[in-house]
Amino acid sequence: IPTGIVVIANDKFKAWVAGWIKFFGGRIFTYETLVERARREAIVRMLREVRSLGANALWNVRIQTSTVYGHGKAGGIEAIAYGTALKVRR
Repeated sequence: IPTGIVVIANDKFKAWVAGWIKFFGGRIFTYETLVERARREAIVRMLREVRSLGANALWNVRIQTSTVYGHGKAGGIEAIAYGTALKVRR
């Protein structure tokens, strides 16, 4: 099963902006871009592994994300993409 795993750290500025948005309410766009970036990178890494296996198709792809906290308050996001690699005859 090919997988792509990435952990992207959040910086203090994004955490500060998100704190203000949480206080006043609204969409936390700083975290949305972080999750999107992690998701894209995990998919790219998974596809790289699929090609290295010699497969030419991918089936049943799943993406999972989770929050990672370190010693600081900024934390980050972890994204894992996985699926089933297939060799399809043409």
